[in-house]
Amino acid sequence: MSAAPAASPPRSGAWIAGLALLYGLLSVMSLLLAGRPGQVATLWFANSMGVVALLALPRRRWALMLVALGLANLLANVGVLGFTVGLGAATWASAAAFVPGNCAEMLLGALLLTGAGVRAQDLQNPTRLTLLYGLGVLIPALFGALVGAAVMAPPTEFGRVWATWLAGSLLGGVAMLPLSLSVWLQDVRHLQQTLLDPRHQALLLLTVALTLVTATTLPHPFVGMAMALGALAAIGGLLLCAVGTLLVAMLIGVLIGSGILLPPPASAWWSDSLYYGAVLSTLLPGTFLAATVDSRRHAMLRLS
Repeated sequence: MSAAPAASPPRSGAWIAGLALLYGLLSVMSLLLAGRPGQVATLWFANSMGVVALLALPRRRWALMLVALGLANLLANVGVLGFTVGLGAATWASAAAFVPGNCAEMLLGALLLTGAGVRAQDLQNPTRLTLLYGLGVLIPALFGALVGAAVMAPPTEFGRVWATWLAGSLLGGVAMLPLSLSVWLQDVRHLQQTLLDPRHQALLLLTVALTLVTATTLPHPFVGMAMALGALAAIGGLLLCAVGTLLVAMLIGVLIGSGILLPPPASAWWSDSLYYGAVLSTLLPGTFLAATVDSRRHAMLRLS
């Protein structure tokens, strides 16, 4: 793999529209998984994909891409909320309140990652991967949550909205960023080859099955989920683990939205964040293990 940062080849308007459509679909999925129209989603996958969409473009075209992503975010919220309460001025106003925070989050993530430089081999280096998570997920989520809560939350609910937004963006970003970067840096055909391998398909199905079994039968299900992702990382490497992590995160969203997995009762506005911290600790270790495994494999190949 080249040591140079990925170039930004010319992209057509249709490419930008297609990425905005994908962003909108991810937004709708997050909103439906949460089952709480008009409120902050439990897991928000779309923004990390939006960050990478900006990285794939020359900076002079970021404004157009950001407008397309913001419009997709608006229409996704209007569609889900309108289906529940109808299309009216209040629906559009409520949906529009989510746009500034999400756009600010994506723009900041793209700026920080551009400054750091993103290379394909960063996905095989746990130290660089930590930096990518910090610059592409953590800092943007903190800022986006602040903007989002300032725009849409009444003063008495500011802390709760900020914490919920932060948790959702962190969980979704951790699940989505490695896969988005891998597709951008290594080409989508690499992902297709990974998914078409029968052995990889079996491993992903086993991971999904273990996630569902542990969530419905064990008192501490996140331990079993983390072990399943760890096994996937050790056997399949980063790209396969990134796909598995996204699938597990989606299942966790379904289980939380359906009431099977719920945070324990608590009165403090920050209490749910501790529960989502456990979810975060379930998703992260496998990715770092996979990066280490890929690094060792490539080192052995160079020596052979």
